Amino acid sequence: MARGKFFSGPMYEAVLSGTKTMFRGLIKPQPTGDYHDRIAFTKRDQIFHKFDFTCGISVVPRFKVGEKIYLKEPYYTDNSDGLFADYVYGCEISDEAKTYCTIINKLFMPEKYVRHWIEIVSVKAERLNDISNDDILREGMVKTKNFSSNREWGWEEGQRDYYNARDAFAALWDSINKKNKWETNPYVFAYEFKLIK
Repeated sequence: MARGKFFSGPMYEAVLSGTKTMFRGLIKPQPTGDYHDRIAFTKRDQIFHKFDFTCGISVVPRFKVGEKIYLKEPYYTDNSDGLFADYVYGCEISDEAKTYCTIINKLFMPEKYVRHWIEIVSVKAERLNDISNDDILREGMVKTKNFSSNREWGWEEGQRDYYNARDAFAALWDSINKKNKWETNPYVFAYEFKLIK
């Protein structure tokens, strides 16, 4: 059975447009103690990568290289007969339609309604603040074409609130991760993917 992954509306659109080809996820449990900066990398079974921490913690990435993951998105169903109706992203739902349709949260989207798939092409472990400038762009940060302001960076059209891509990514991360904020510099798995469907 395939697994799903969801993004915010702007990040979902960035995946489809090709401007987002990476995402990061917290390593759980987070390494503690005096060995934070030493990570040993080992390959196991030629199927997925396992990261061993010298402090005795061994963790496995949630997603494996080569794994195909479907993109979850909100959708709505027809209340009259319970049949699948349409998707929310990229659609305008009229007030009339809302009276006989139920919008289903993207968290609960089953595989049978999938429109788009991604495939994991690489996985690495790193500290969040060690993200490279190239990877920040792969995370979907974009620059406006309007140079009238020094705040040119953001992650969705019409929202350019940051002086550089790193500040924009840090703000996006903090908006998603309330406990493990950018300033705490947690360990993360960085997943690179390609859109396949």
